[in-house]
Amino acid sequence: MKRFQALIENSWDAVMLVGQDGLVLYHTPSIEPILGYKPEEVVGKPIWDFIHGAGSGGGPEAVRELVGKPELGGRRELQLRHKDGSLRTVEIVANDQLANPDVQGIVVNYRDVTARRLAEDHLIESERLYRALVETTNTGYVVVDGEGRVVDANPEYVRLSGHRGLDDIRGRGVMEWTVPSDRERNAAAVADCFKNGFVRNLEIDYADREGRVTPIEINATVVQMGEKPLIMTICRDITSRRRAQEALRRSEAMLAEAERLAGIGSVVRDLRTGEVYRSQGVHRIFGAGKDEMPDQPENFLRYVHEDDRERLRRALQDNDTTSGRLAEEYRIRRPDGAERIIHVEGETSKDEQGRPARFFAWLQDITERRRLEEKILRISDRERRNIGHDLHDDLGQQLTGIALLGRALQERLSDQSSPEAGAMAELLRHVDRALVQVRELARGLQSAPARPEGLLEALAGLAAHVRSTAKVSCRLEADRRVLVREPGVADHLYRIAQEAVHNAVRHGRPREITIDLSEDDRGLKLTITDDGTGMLEAPKKGAGMGLDIMRHRASIIHGTLTISSHVGGGTAVICRVPPAAAPDGGRT
Repeated sequence: MKRFQALIENSWDAVMLVGQDGLVLYHTPSIEPILGYKPEEVVGKPIWDFIHGAGSGGGPEAVRELVGKPELGGRRELQLRHKDGSLRTVEIVANDQLANPDVQGIVVNYRDVTARRLAEDHLIESERLYRALVETTNTGYVVVDGEGRVVDANPEYVRLSGHRGLDDIRGRGVMEWTVPSDRERNAAAVADCFKNGFVRNLEIDYADREGRVTPIEINATVVQMGEKPLIMTICRDITSRRRAQEALRRSEAMLAEAERLAGIGSVVRDLRTGEVYRSQGVHRIFGAGKDEMPDQPENFLRYVHEDDRERLRRALQDNDTTSGRLAEEYRIRRPDGAERIIHVEGETSKDEQGRPARFFAWLQDITERRRLEEKILRISDRERRNIGHDLHDDLGQQLTGIALLGRALQERLSDQSSPEAGAMAELLRHVDRALVQVRELARGLQSAPARPEGLLEALAGLAAHVRSTAKVSCRLEADRRVLVREPGVADHLYRIAQEAVHNAVRHGRPREITIDLSEDDRGLKLTITDDGTGMLEAPKKGAGMGLDIMRHRASIIHGTLTISSHVGGGTAVICRVPPAAAPDGGRT
């Protein structure tokens, strides 16, 4: 008896004896971990006090009804109140011993199944939500067996397969609605899935009975259901994506063809991530494929001529930080050794916070255009020199001869006291002025002498000419040791100085103009400064072409031209030429 009592009182399940009036006659100590009470706290109290939803009491039939027909030995779940007021779900098995004189009560065994019930409820809810998701999503869901036959599927997959209901495809192989050209690949993917446990991003086409094709993307995983492994597959309709990809391919093809015809390329760089995209046109211009010049920010600089590389790097960095516009010309050396001239223009845009975000640029190989421009400019300069010679040697000599004959005639008229002598004197004054203008025009059309010191001589002559004709102080401050042996470089620098000085005289109203020529490790530096009103007040008409020509001449000798001007503060024009100017010149 003691052994039996020990077994009962130490069991995880609770045991209580309920009388026919519903009072608790006995309870094992296991009530405490379940409901928080000690046995003595519940003995003598109505069972109704602990059962959630029970009435106020009743007789034996009420007790039997409450605990679940104990004479049938059935199981039932009830909710009992914990001592702290919370509810516990318990599973009850009751045994009617009211007629047994040794017991005279209903023996109730119960265990706490609260955690199990919560888990089951959660599982049921999860399954309900999962089923709702599977049934209502626009993603296809299908389970197939080892033979590729459909075990289960949602309505979206049924639609993707070209059918109306699950019964139309259940038990049938998915190869039936796979287009013939994809069947072998699809079968291989099923085999690979069983071998590797998964398949990712497989794209195949399904076709319905009318031949309408739907492209889909498949991601599948092997799952164990019972004794058989099955493939659980997620399918997405990628029709829109295919269309977008096709449109993108067409757009890229059109861009590539347009760039090819125009001889340009484009670059896009995300300044936040460093990601770079270079079009096919860029690789065509540089003569380097993506393997030789991958999409990285500055790897293209190794193709840039060493004399232009640092200048271009600084220009790109300045543009990235200031979000301005970029316009540069530089030389590159292609992998095949060819040297080309590149013109690039770009702009940096900002994000919503005003930070530099994206840089876009287009570039063009202007080598042939530059050679043609140089040829045209050389022809123009040669014609200028020829015209200058003609003016000086031909027209100038003719005017000089006319002046000599006129003076002889004037003397005869004066000796004869002719009234026409005064008119002849006035005519000679016009001839003299015309001769001065012809000489000035001839001087302006002449180039720098083709000697190492020729540029200095030409600049000195320019300063003297401005002093004598424009009545403006103009002086040359130059290192007399600077020698320019390349006539092309000397001539372009002289023309730049000539244009800058004439612009200052015509538009700036200066009191003083300074021409400076120097040389350092960075090459030649020509500077023309004035104390006039500044270019910002100069009229646009007539000035713009001169500035463009100066910039063009600087670019031909691979130099840079910078102009700084302030209202009332004068203007400074600076042209720098690298030590190894090419193709027309250099320095020594």
